[in-house]
Amino acid sequence: MKTNSTDSKCKICKSDINEDYYREQLCFRCYHWINTIFAEIDNNTRHRFIIDGNHYCEIKKFPIHLKYLLKFYGDNFTIRLLDNNAIILCNNLWSQGKIPEIIKEKFPKETANTAMFESIQVKKS
Repeated sequence: MKTNSTDSKCKICKSDINEDYYREQLCFRCYHWINTIFAEIDNNTRHRFIIDGNHYCEIKKFPIHLKYLLKFYGDNFTIRLLDNNAIILCNNLWSQGKIPEIIKEKFPKETANTAMFESIQVKKS
């Protein structure tokens, strides 16, 4: 068993590996993005989108009176899927951030844009 992982490099970006991710041979950042991109849709997540290189998840709708639990304060987003032009309306969109270039280079199909914003309706407080 390896005791010092400081001389090991991430198999994707070649940065140092934290010993917590030594088995996967990934640094924390690459481990996070691989798990984010390849995560299965679960009971709380309705959709996953990549828009302009940013990763988003739509979490199940909450009633608007629970606005403090909503991301983007419950603003309404109209999102068009690029593969079939379907429209998704959501009020609980979570952003995981911009996907790093090295991840996009290694997984171009999985990190391609899948949707676009049609409109955003900001809720008045």
